[in-house]
Amino acid sequence: MFPSETNASTLATEIVLRSSEEWALKCYLTMDALKAIEKPNPQHSS
Repeated sequence: MFPSETNASTLATEIVLRSSEEWALKCYLTMDALKAIEKPNPQHSS
């Protein structure tokens, strides 16, 4: 299928790097939720 092992390795490396970049750009958790928790809530003050 591939002319050489180097070509197969290059293709595999490119696929892995692309998928890594896609994962790196995704943001699953923001600090907004933590900031909201840290703010004092006047309704819950004793």
